[in-house]
Amino acid sequence: MIRDVVTGGRYMQGVSGQLSTYVNSYSGQQGVGNLRYNTSNQNLEVYDGSAWITMNMGYASVALSAEAESLLDWAKQRRA
Repeated sequence: MIRDVVTGGRYMQGVSGQLSTYVNSYSGQQGVGNLRYNTSNQNLEVYDGSAWITMNMGYASVALSAEAESLLDWAKQRRA
């Protein structure tokens, strides 16, 4: 499970927004398999029927290669 996407480089930017912390639009009933994002500890959790269990998560990094950035720099110079 991906916890966050980290963007890098001059031509990449991240986009975020306000969403429900519950993946399945939590109805107030805790059911097995419900997913939520716990804003207190910043972890994704799943309900196992008796407790919220923290899921293993990592980070994804997204960036353009040096060659792609070089080509975009070239295109910007040509356009100017």
